[in-house]
Amino acid sequence: MIGRQVSFWCLVGFAVGLLAQIASAAVVGEGVISSDEKVSFRSQMAAPVQKIPVKEGQLVRRWDLLVELDNDVQRAQVAQIELQLQIAKREYERNLTVPDLITEKELDLSRDAVNQAEAQLAVAKANLENTLIKAPFDGIISRIYVRVGDTPRVSDTVLLDLLSLDKLYVEVALPLSGLPLIRTGMAVQLDVESQIASIKTSLKGTVLYVYPEIDSITRMFRAKIEVPRKGLLVLPGMFVKVVIEPRRELPSLSR
Repeated sequence: MIGRQVSFWCLVGFAVGLLAQIASAAVVGEGVISSDEKVSFRSQMAAPVQKIPVKEGQLVRRWDLLVELDNDVQRAQVAQIELQLQIAKREYERNLTVPDLITEKELDLSRDAVNQAEAQLAVAKANLENTLIKAPFDGIISRIYVRVGDTPRVSDTVLLDLLSLDKLYVEVALPLSGLPLIRTGMAVQLDVESQIASIKTSLKGTVLYVYPEIDSITRMFRAKIEVPRKGLLVLPGMFVKVVIEPRRELPSLSR
């Protein structure tokens, strides 16, 4: 009887030790940071490219100018209509000061002239704005497809691609043994460019999604990890190591 008890507790000790050893091993994966939001800009009008003040790989801020198409005509139209609007406003304001010298119809006509000029100016400014391609968010220029002098086809030719810096992620393949350790919403350790001392960065990521499929050949599963923005230290294309710490609790054993 005593011998059986000793054997049982030896088995329990071995099992606990084995579980502890398994639980102490972190699950590690590697991948490249990507952006979850990319905008490809296309021209809204057939006009030659006049200016490209950015380069591939350059960081840009929201509303920065990316591409400017030839817009001499549009600028001239805006200037002309602005002048017409000033004249119409002065005429209308003058008429308001001499109500006894003009008819109600003439006053209405002068008011309509102001309204019409304002509407024309709004259209002219919109046409000018279509020649100025601006960044809708902070990001990085990943690819430029045109050069100064090119005439892109309307809504067809891609001018450039812009990647957002606010929606970064990394997809990693992880060993099947780590599947019980990872779940949506949990924090994981991210080591960005750990092999380059001058730029290496460590931060916490969040599990966005665990893909519900296992690679039958490699016996691995994939997970999508959110990478938080950290100034200019974390960028698309950077190499990152994902470290998933094991659960701290061990399963209970009963006789």
